[in-house]
Amino acid sequence: MQIKPLKIFLLILFVSTSCSEKRDNDWKKKHLKGRVKYLKERTYKAINLWNSIKKGSENNSSTPVELHFNEDGQLTEVMEYNIDGTLKWKWAYNLCKEGKIQSIELYKSGIKLYKRFVYKYRDDGKQSEIYNYRANRLFDGRSVFQYDYYGKLVEQSVYHPDGTLNLKYKFNEDGDEKEIIWYHSNDLLFRRWVYKYDDDGKVLEEKKYGDRDSLYYQYNYKYQVDSRGNWIKKIQYQDDLAIAIIEREIAYYPEEKSRTELLQSSWKSIRKIFK
Repeated sequence: MQIKPLKIFLLILFVSTSCSEKRDNDWKKKHLKGRVKYLKERTYKAINLWNSIKKGSENNSSTPVELHFNEDGQLTEVMEYNIDGTLKWKWAYNLCKEGKIQSIELYKSGIKLYKRFVYKYRDDGKQSEIYNYRANRLFDGRSVFQYDYYGKLVEQSVYHPDGTLNLKYKFNEDGDEKEIIWYHSNDLLFRRWVYKYDDDGKVLEEKKYGDRDSLYYQYNYKYQVDSRGNWIKKIQYQDDLAIAIIEREIAYYPEEKSRTELLQSSWKSIRKIFK
């Protein structure tokens, strides 16, 4: 599975942002359970046997991805690799102390700055716009966010530098993408992807439609989870045949001690001092 540059937006220096309120951490947004330190994803071809599915060679059309989180659950880095293990793209997140994104910088091969995206926020702390810039600071488009009456994110519109509509993301009540729509330069629909989720936020069904809104791909997914409930294996099906296996390696921070455990630990330390 590939994280594409259009899904992560970069930022530069001159940003009017509000960091007065904390945002939901990325563990919650990505439906991750426990204190995830990092996760790595790799995609393999699926081999269908008589009564089982076997993992084949690594899928050359996919991109291995690595996500790193701080101890507050906010993304700090996203790395995308070539199949040979060399670094292809690196997203570096710049956060204020409340955890809000001030900027994300995209580096090619992890070294050369390729783009920056600038976040702006409303007075109530909700994300309002993202401005995209190339490394030479030329304006490269923007995103605009829309919310419903209750303050839930419902839509994100992405525009080309000339102001024409590029694509739209539509979100469900849990903040997950339920539909992505691409447009021609004349604002006519080009293609769209539609997603359905289970109660834990895992994608169960993915449909891809062409420019005449005709269905040309439908994928379904099944999962295997670890002891914390995070998926570590995902099988992608098309027409009831497995076509890909996506595996996750997940590392965790130590679980935080409860208030009682902290007090007991402090009391033991005090007793040692006065012995």
